[in-house]
Amino acid sequence: MKNQKKLFLALLFVVLSAVQALACRIAVLPYQGRVLPIETRKHDVNISIKNQVADITVNALFYNPNSTVLEGDYWFPLYEDAAVTSFTMIVNGKEMKAEILEADKARAIYEEIVRRMKDPALLEFAGTRMLRQRVYPIPARGEVALVLKYTQQLKTVNGKVKLVYPLSSAKSDTGYVGEVNIKVNVEDSNGIKNVYSSGHAIKTNIKEENFVSASFNARNYKPDKPFVFYYSPAAGEVAASIITHVNRNDDGYFTLLLSPSIEDSKEKYMPKDFVFVLDKSGSMQGDKIEKAKDALQFCVNTLKEGDRLGIIAFSSSVDAMSGKLKNFSYQESGKAKNFIRAIDAEGGTDINSALQDALSMLKKEKGRLPVIVFLTDGLPTVGETDIMNILKNTKHANRADARIFVFGVGEDVNTGLLDKMSADNGGDCEYVINPSDSIEESVSSLASRIASPALAGITLSFDGSAGVYDIYPKRIPDMFAGSQITVTGRFKGNGMTQVKVSGETSGSRKEFRFPVDFSDDGRDESVMKLWASKKVTYLMDEINLKGRNKEIENEIIKLGKKYGIVTPYTSFLITDESLKERALGGRSADMVMEDLAQAKTGSFAVMRSKSIAKAKKAEAAAPASMMPSAAGMDMAEAEEMNRQISASVVNAGGRAFVLDNNGRYTDTEFNNLKDKAKKVKYLSEEYFKLSAVSAEVSEILSLGNKVLFKSGNDFYEITE
Repeated sequence: MKNQKKLFLALLFVVLSAVQALACRIAVLPYQGRVLPIETRKHDVNISIKNQVADITVNALFYNPNSTVLEGDYWFPLYEDAAVTSFTMIVNGKEMKAEILEADKARAIYEEIVRRMKDPALLEFAGTRMLRQRVYPIPARGEVALVLKYTQQLKTVNGKVKLVYPLSSAKSDTGYVGEVNIKVNVEDSNGIKNVYSSGHAIKTNIKEENFVSASFNARNYKPDKPFVFYYSPAAGEVAASIITHVNRNDDGYFTLLLSPSIEDSKEKYMPKDFVFVLDKSGSMQGDKIEKAKDALQFCVNTLKEGDRLGIIAFSSSVDAMSGKLKNFSYQESGKAKNFIRAIDAEGGTDINSALQDALSMLKKEKGRLPVIVFLTDGLPTVGETDIMNILKNTKHANRADARIFVFGVGEDVNTGLLDKMSADNGGDCEYVINPSDSIEESVSSLASRIASPALAGITLSFDGSAGVYDIYPKRIPDMFAGSQITVTGRFKGNGMTQVKVSGETSGSRKEFRFPVDFSDDGRDESVMKLWASKKVTYLMDEINLKGRNKEIENEIIKLGKKYGIVTPYTSFLITDESLKERALGGRSADMVMEDLAQAKTGSFAVMRSKSIAKAKKAEAAAPASMMPSAAGMDMAEAEEMNRQISASVVNAGGRAFVLDNNGRYTDTEFNNLKDKAKKVKYLSEEYFKLSAVSAEVSEILSLGNKVLFKSGNDFYEITE
């Protein structure tokens, strides 16, 4: 029993230099015969942060799919300022407490393990502190569970508190984790403003001024990057924080976070003028119109004293509750609800006239915010039907600078028209394919959000040593109570720069100034990918509205290749012929892209616009789901295709790589017509010398035993 216990000792490898580590898995030790990889069924992380001290609990569940008992090593990277408080592993239902020992010459140990196990992924550990646990026995078709607890002192960088959890380390040898759940609770006595994750779309809940919770959940997830979480302690009416990334010999990338701290009080509340515009054409009959009416009822219930409202129902003609806005009151609320209840669906769709009438009811008045909420399920069929003319007429008539929020219901909407209409008029656009389930929830969610704008008509300017350019979004959206906006862009130079934010609140124009540090040593690759993603989304928006444009397409391809973003255009660069055949549906890439650009209605057009809208708001790279469904696949097939394509384009060491049919990862900067690569044998002395050049090279080599990459001015090809 004593000897068996020794098998569960944990070794803590310590190296002075700090390198990002990416391992939290059980790697099977050499075994004669074919062995299926150990699966990671579940990876749960609970993080509690109080005044910059994080208590982290990891619960992981592993499964051995083999009919044979196996022996393996469990790995977990520990950052320099982390201290393990408890480590428990459960095997065959027995709980084993691990001891922690230290070992010297960790680099040599890593290299020996790589040689013995032929596992280049272990190179990503080199240079960081590592917890290693020998695991035996791993029962046949059985589970192994562990609970690890550690404490970490978090640092403040440029006014932000930063936490890095090595989520990418959770990737098993299968490449995927069955279920990932991360929960973060933050408590800070100074108050909390901006909350942000670079690379993961988190859900946040600001419960009170000093407490915020956030979560990330995914199934069948490929954890290819660490979970990076930031929060900013409260500071002033507008809190600002910046995250930067700089590659050598290149301009920098930045993400700027802004959030208001303007109370929704009677003195500060900005009254609004609402016009609700409902499509009541014949196609809205049945459940659609009833759900839409319920949603409008909810919108009316969100109005406050000082607001004004108007309601327009349209089909072939326009029917207004009143020719002018009415001051909101209990009596007017009753009249509005009676008007809504009487709406019936019939006739054609005169979108142009409905918008003209709605805009004519609004005027630009100091201290008031004009808003149109427009809901339709169809194409313009009556009156003006030319899309460009409708957009031109809307822009010309919008003298009040009204925000136009659009809901497209079903598959027959013209996405080019609605996307552009909302974008040009400072609003947002959302599509609901199944109106019986989602109209009321979607519209009511928007109504609740726009009920309390904190800062409207926002403009940004930068004054300092860093030259800022190529900013997205092009038009800064209004900020609402309890929300924040994200601005991403490029910068030249470095140093302190003053950002001026101006906007309207409480009936007057306000200006906020605050310093931010454009650091030239920022290292967060997700910032770089976020910028590239936002730019691709902007360019796709242009194609969505105007049709194919070779210059824009080439720019998207260039961005996709350089930053490793899977886009509708770079997806066709995949080299797997069977994958390409399925994606293209037997047609040429050019034919498919022509269809993609021309599609303005139908299920594909709606899904593409939803995907573009999602990419505008998301923190991760632009989704690939804009592409495959055009080849006639259902959504399940399209999602699987996206996953396979995404797996063929990866990022490592700040570079993008494409996986070819021969299993080689090739740097997208490599041009096989003019560039030559020096061959380096896998696991040779020269191979390990390369791995020691930098953390970036170690990460690149961890891709596998077939890699072609650039280091300095030279290309290297790893061969077996």
